[in-house]
Amino acid sequence: MAVVIRCPECQAKFRLREEPESDTEVECPKCEHVLLADENRVLAGSDDDEDRPRKRRREPEDGDDPPRKKRKSGGVATATKPKVPKKRKTKKRKTSPIVLVGIIVGALMTIGTVAGVFIWFFTKKSAAQEMMNYLPEECDEAFGINIGHLAKYPEFYKSCESNFANKGFKIAAEVFSKSVIGEEAKDAIDNIVQGSGRVGGTAGGQLLEATVLRTKAEFDASLLSKLPGATEYTAQGVKYYTISDIPELDYPGLRVFAPTNRLVVFTRGDMPEKTFNAMLKGNVDNRDGTIYVRGGSMCKQLSRGTVWKFVLFGGNIARPVAPAP
Repeated sequence: MAVVIRCPECQAKFRLREEPESDTEVECPKCEHVLLADENRVLAGSDDDEDRPRKRRREPEDGDDPPRKKRKSGGVATATKPKVPKKRKTKKRKTSPIVLVGIIVGALMTIGTVAGVFIWFFTKKSAAQEMMNYLPEECDEAFGINIGHLAKYPEFYKSCESNFANKGFKIAAEVFSKSVIGEEAKDAIDNIVQGSGRVGGTAGGQLLEATVLRTKAEFDASLLSKLPGATEYTAQGVKYYTISDIPELDYPGLRVFAPTNRLVVFTRGDMPEKTFNAMLKGNVDNRDGTIYVRGGSMCKQLSRGTVWKFVLFGGNIARPVAPAP
C-alpha cells in the first residue's frame, strides 16, 4: 500500500509505492535528507488532496464496460476517462421574409401565367372565325382550307392541290397573289373560307356567295387597284373595287374589298346592298346572325381543322332523307 512521507527539512512530500517496514530510513528526493519513514509519515484525514486515501478498485464483473486505458503523468499512473464526442445542437435556420415573399410572388405569377395560357387557348378567336364574319350573314354552308397547316404534309398537299387546281377560290387566290403581292398563291395565302346561302333562308331566295382569303403577311390594301379591270368605289367608309369576272368563281359583277391588311373578300355584285354593306363592316351589328355563331360548338371545332365543311340544315336547305331500309 502506498504511503506519503513529508521531509522535516524541506517540507516536501513524496510517495512510496509500498508501506515501509519499521525503522526504515528513506532519502528525500528533493533535498536528499535521510529520515525515518514511520516518524514522517503523513497521516490519513489531511486536508490536502494527496493525503486522502485512495478508493479501492472494484473487480470487473460480467457486462461491465472494458477497462479504461491508463496514461502516465509525472511518473505516476493515472486513469483517463474515455472521450465521448459532444453532440452538436442543431440550429434551426430561419427563412428570410424577403425570400419567403419572393417564393410566394413567383408561385402566384406561375399560376397566373398557366391560367392565362389556358384562358387564351380556349377563348382565342381562330382565323376562320374572323374570316366568317365577312361572309353574308344568311350563309347556311361554309367550306375552309388551312393552307399553312396543309403545307406541313407535302404528299397530302399535292393531292389536294391537284383537286383544287380549277376551283374558283384557287383561281381567285392566284389572281390576287400575283397582282397585289407579286407571289404565287401557295407562298402568299395561308387560309381560305367560302360561304353560300340564300336571301331570307328560302330555297327561292337570291343567291349569296363570298370567298375570303387570309394572307401570310400584311399587304397594302390600296394595291387592290392593280387587279384586272379594277374600279374603285366607297361604301360605309370602306373602299371596294369591281373587277373583271373570274369565270371559275362565277360571281357576276365581282366585287373585292380588304377589311384588314391580312384579309381580302371576293363576293357577288348582284346581292342586296344591305347585305353587302353589312359584310363591309364584318356584320358587326348582327354577329348572332353569322354562320359561325349559328353553327355553335360544331362550327367552332370544325373550323380549326385543316380542310373542313359544314352545312346548317333548315331554311333553304332540307335535311337529307335517309334511304328506306
